[in-house]
Amino acid sequence: VLILLNMLLAIIMDNYMKVKQKISDPSLAPSLMKQIQEMVRRRQQYKAGKRVRLNDIYATFLARHDGNEKAMLRSSMGITPTFLLNTVPNIETNQATRTLTNAKEDHRKANEKDFELSDLRAESQDDDGVEQISTLQRLDDATRRVRDALLY
Repeated sequence: VLILLNMLLAIIMDNYMKVKQKISDPSLAPSLMKQIQEMVRRRQQYKAGKRVRLNDIYATFLARHDGNEKAMLRSSMGITPTFLLNTVPNIETNQATRTLTNAKEDHRKANEKDFELSDLRAESQDDDGVEQISTLQRLDDATRRVRDALLY
C-alpha cells in the first residue's frame, strides 16, 4: 500500500512541476505590473486614435458574415495586413502586422507539442509499415561507431 501511495505521490509531483514550470515562464505568465502597463499603453493609444480595439476588429469580421459567428469562425479566408487595412476602419499598418504576428505565434504555441525525452525514444513506422529506428537509437549507434573506430 505504501509503495502505491508513493507512486501516486510521484505522479502528482511530476505533473505539479510541469505546470509550475509553464507558469513560471515569463512569456506565458507576465507579471501583474507588466499587464497593467500594457493596459494603460493600449488605452492611451486608443484615446489618441492610434489603436483599434480587438473587439472592434472582431465586430468588423462578424459584420462581414452577417452576424453569424459560427460561419465567421469556420471561414478559411486568408487574412493579411493589407486585408485588415482595407477592412477594419482606422487600423494602422503596424497594428495590423503586429496583431497577425501575435495571433500566429499564439496559435503555434497552442498547437505545437512540447518536446520531451520520450520523443527521442519513440519508434515510429513509415508509410509502408516498416518500423523506423528512434532518433536516440540512431545517435547512440553513430556514437558507438565513432568510439569503436577510435579505440580499435
